[in-house]
Amino acid sequence: MSFFNLPIKRNLLLASCLTPLIFTGCIFSTQSVTYDSSTPYIKIDEDATTVKLSGVEGKTITYMVLNKSSSTVTPRTVLTSQKALELNSSNQDELEIENDIPPLYANTEGFKLYKDLESNENIKIYAQNFEDPARKFTKFNYASNSSRSAVSFDTSSSSTTYSDSNFTVGSTKKTFYVLYDEDLSDYTKTLSFTLRAKGYSDGTYTTTSKTSDSDDLVCYVWVADIYYSSGSGSGSKVDSNKVAAIASTFGKYKAAETNLIGEESSHMLYSTDGSTVSKCSSTMASTSATGTVVNILVYDIGKDYTYSSSKGGYTNGGVVGFFVQKDYYTQDTASCFTSGSDYYNYFNSSNEGKFFYIDSAWCNYNSDATSYSTLWDSSEDVSATVISTLFHEFQHMVNFGNKKGYSSSWFDEMMSMLVEDVMQPIIGYDENEAPAPTRLPLFNYYYQITGADTWLSGDYMVYSYSSAYAFGAYITRNYGGAKLISEMSKNKYYDWSAITKAIYTVTGKTVTQESLVTEWALAGCYPTTQAKAKGLPCYYNTPSPYTTGGYTYSLKPINLFSYNIYGYTSYYGPAIFSTPEDSFTLNPSQFLHMSIGTAKADTVRISLSGKRTDSNEELYILIHDYLYPSVKDTYSE
Repeated sequence: MSFFNLPIKRNLLLASCLTPLIFTGCIFSTQSVTYDSSTPYIKIDEDATTVKLSGVEGKTITYMVLNKSSSTVTPRTVLTSQKALELNSSNQDELEIENDIPPLYANTEGFKLYKDLESNENIKIYAQNFEDPARKFTKFNYASNSSRSAVSFDTSSSSTTYSDSNFTVGSTKKTFYVLYDEDLSDYTKTLSFTLRAKGYSDGTYTTTSKTSDSDDLVCYVWVADIYYSSGSGSGSKVDSNKVAAIASTFGKYKAAETNLIGEESSHMLYSTDGSTVSKCSSTMASTSATGTVVNILVYDIGKDYTYSSSKGGYTNGGVVGFFVQKDYYTQDTASCFTSGSDYYNYFNSSNEGKFFYIDSAWCNYNSDATSYSTLWDSSEDVSATVISTLFHEFQHMVNFGNKKGYSSSWFDEMMSMLVEDVMQPIIGYDENEAPAPTRLPLFNYYYQITGADTWLSGDYMVYSYSSAYAFGAYITRNYGGAKLISEMSKNKYYDWSAITKAIYTVTGKTVTQESLVTEWALAGCYPTTQAKAKGLPCYYNTPSPYTTGGYTYSLKPINLFSYNIYGYTSYYGPAIFSTPEDSFTLNPSQFLHMSIGTAKADTVRISLSGKRTDSNEELYILIHDYLYPSVKDTYSE
């Protein structure tokens, strides 16, 4: 299956002029519909080749194609005038539709992650993302019987004795395996780290050699020696203030996250045959040198902090952070594989414990920078992006234990971004670095190449993050808010089953993957003001706060159409594209919104490229009171 199918000559509709466009009728099957303002969209019959609309004079007409399945689909399209004439030259009906919103050609060649900006423009850097390399490996079976949740409790050969008294801030040093190559694929690299802080559950921290009550100990923060500054940190080097902010914030708010989504696993794992996973019978404190404490390793991930002379400063922070499953496995597992092989290197590089990794340059990220020379020189304790990422990456650790490693990347990343969403008002970090303002502008443009559960690779992965977040933001604001997040995380299912089962548990409503994708797609086609007035699906809902375990969790409403299209400062909401001249494919759970024009008569006829050939394709004709790209929707309640 192709993960990346770009349409041919698909264009973004932004300009405005008047150019008549004539469509012709089709002699095969006509679907006739009278416009109803309370339901301004029509699902097209599978055998329809012509659609006759009545009562639409002055209305703007678009169409939306949807792939509701888990495989690629080649959908029908609305025909251009020339294509329609070629099909029906002997039976022409002039259709009074003017294509008065012609396109500005969209860049389908590069989709660059970073947009080149003039020096006088504000800089906005979108973080590259990292997919857990463990997903490249064969999933392990968790038992020899049919129950995937059952495990054996044999004894691993790895053993140690952990005591916090052996860990002294400022002097305890350890060598850890890190991903230090640009491709993030070489697990054999190591760096020397020094323990720079301990974080405690009451929000206190230790950045000196003094000790504290280990009963409240939550995390160790380690910094690679070459990325630590004893003075003021900037660039790729962090100082004690940055380290203290990481330790104290994670220490204080970890419990708020686990209270909502569940505790991380405290079992080390191993395998003796390369397929069946076993839990170590002894405690993690006996099999991990750092016990059950969460370790946060800070260094320049991928060694990609690079200088650009043409831009006058360092331009690349790269990956903000990551969690990798291999650290939960003892190094013994490597003996199942040929020495030096990818599998061997992967498990042999386990740091054996609870670990996730944070990029040192991103600790200094300055979101207010107006030039590259100050982009990685924040005067704040630590960037809000890193604070948010702490809880994002920790969700991956929890998810690994909850779902036994079975959830797909899109679900796991969606859950991490939803955790960021719900933790932001609790922690109170800069809202501009929360998921909505950083992900939704990308979604508004690049939803055209990725669906809710499509996972692209390489630099394109960032667009899959944006769609996964957009989908998660929609379902949580319509089906139970933070309580839904909790249930999706804690139930015994994964991926789509985790979602639909959780929705039923929280709301009592029975939904399917197909129905959710359809709602989500329609919510991306009507501006919030119109959608709320007509009772259509939309993002702008405020779910009831969820109080449990002494914490109250809330989600803010989202007006998708108040966010710009990435790269265009005065166009908002998911982009509307022109009809491609040739056939194109839709990735799984993907929709695409395209233009037809404005009706200049009460009755118009729209010709399609043929009958539906794939049962997973759905096509909708949409009627609008106005077209929205250049109008920022300001709806609020």
